[in-house]
Amino acid sequence: LGLYAGMPLTQARAMVPGLNVRDADPEADRALLARIGTFAARTVSPLVAISSGDGLWIDLTGVAHLHGGEQQTCVALLRFCAKLGLGARIAVAGNGAAAHALARYGTARIGLCPAGGEADALAALPVEALRLAPRRVDTMRTLGIERVADLIAMPRAPLVRRFGAETLARLDQALGRAPEPIDPIVPRDAPMAELRFAEPIGDAGAIGQAIGALVAELCETLRAAGQGGRIWQLVCERVDKERQQLGLGTARATRDPAH
Repeated sequence: LGLYAGMPLTQARAMVPGLNVRDADPEADRALLARIGTFAARTVSPLVAISSGDGLWIDLTGVAHLHGGEQQTCVALLRFCAKLGLGARIAVAGNGAAAHALARYGTARIGLCPAGGEADALAALPVEALRLAPRRVDTMRTLGIERVADLIAMPRAPLVRRFGAETLARLDQALGRAPEPIDPIVPRDAPMAELRFAEPIGDAGAIGQAIGALVAELCETLRAAGQGGRIWQLVCERVDKERQQLGLGTARATRDPAH
């Protein structure tokens, strides 16, 4: 439709009569992204981090084969996002910075960069792909530097003198020459409640009372967290070290002890 991020709203409405406009909700966006990241950390790879506030880094090292390879992993992720009503673009590269650039500025919905091929894959991308400050990008454009290839071709010392050490650091990260620390998403364990007894209990009344206390404690934990449960499991450890388990499920999440 010719619309782009950052354009004046009056201009957008003039171009698209009847345009449906809603206020942005960054907090809700971040919460949804964190939920998707937590899901990915549990089901795809243990190392997941939020990238630039609008995407996810997922480390597929050593886990892609569990999902049928990199291509199949990407297809499954896109299908999952589509079920949530979200569009997505995915790039797989030897480092997070290169994947970030290819996913946002590449042409393919799924971009697979061969090992060691970051320089060739990034060469045609605009310098914005390196996550440089806007004023730095403006300075580069006034000097005729438009593409990542222009920066790759420059000697390192003049590059630092002209554009600062951060520019060189971003370039080295994208080319896999320098590491980049990330803040991974750590999934929380499922809420639980526990009771230990000095002596074994076997009376049905005592067992029922213990279960009631556990349920009340667990429901209060869920209430404080603003959560509910759909799969509940009671695990009883007997004196002979054997475990007896009883599970139940609910159609909707609940934190009502009576339920």
